[in-house]
Amino acid sequence: MEHIAFAAPTRVGDIMYIEAQATAIFGSSVEVMISVWAETSEVGGLFACGDAYATVVSSELFVE
Repeated sequence: MEHIAFAAPTRVGDIMYIEAQATAIFGSSVEVMISVWAETSEVGGLFACGDAYATVVSSELFVE
C-alpha cells in the first residue's frame, strides 16, 4: 500500500462498497486506486469512508 486515507468511520451493519480501478499499467505491475463507500441503514445514502493506492506486482515473469 502506498497511501491509505480514512475519511469516516463505519459501524457493524453498514453495507460496504469497494471499487478498484487500474490507474497505471507497467511491465510486471499495476497501480490500483481503491475507493471504499458505505451505506448506513439509519441515515441511508452513500458516504465515502476511505481510499487507498496499491501497487500489485507479478510474482512470476511470463515470457513467451
